[in-house]
Amino acid sequence: MKLSITKHFDFTTPFSEADNDEELAKIMRLKYPAACGNLERDAGFFSRMVEGVREYDAWKVIGFSSFEDFCKAELGKTLCEVEQIVSGVRVLQSTGRTAPITERQARTAAETLAAAPKLATHGGDRNKEGSRATSKLLVASWSSNDPSRLAARINRDHPEIAESVKAGEFRSIRAAAIVAGIVKVKTPLERLFAEWKKASQEERAEFLKSIKA
Repeated sequence: MKLSITKHFDFTTPFSEADNDEELAKIMRLKYPAACGNLERDAGFFSRMVEGVREYDAWKVIGFSSFEDFCKAELGKTLCEVEQIVSGVRVLQSTGRTAPITERQARTAAETLAAAPKLATHGGDRNKEGSRATSKLLVASWSSNDPSRLAARINRDHPEIAESVKAGEFRSIRAAAIVAGIVKVKTPLERLFAEWKKASQEERAEFLKSIKA
């Protein structure tokens, strides 16, 4: 007697578990409705679903002629909107974020990254009123170490590193900024000098006493 094994699929089942188009279609029909239903609270799952659908061309097994058509009909979004969410999730996750990312947060992060090339380029007439106003606005809106600000500078001045950030090759935006030379990491000696300047006479004396002991 030949035994047949019935597989159990749910929305968390990875596409890689499918052995044929029929199983891929089953996983697909379970996964994307769950991802859309929870998108507002967890864009990360939506992003992973989108990347899986693309990797396995899963839109084909449920009858669509293109990924864009699938997005419009089943996700209720344009291809541009889907790309924006996925891009925003990548940016936020590259900063080391582990908490769930909302759709709004993902879109905001993507808009920030898209605006990065609009930052004033180096050089030019810095005396122009528009240039001064832009500089003031940037200073007021972002601190120099804000992840969005760092991403903007990387995108503007280091396009090759920006591509690596988008590909998820850095654990955080700050790590990418260090490689780009935007964020300077002090050596232990530099940190010692900085702390020495801030220490009181009593603290300095105590420190010298301790290292001589």
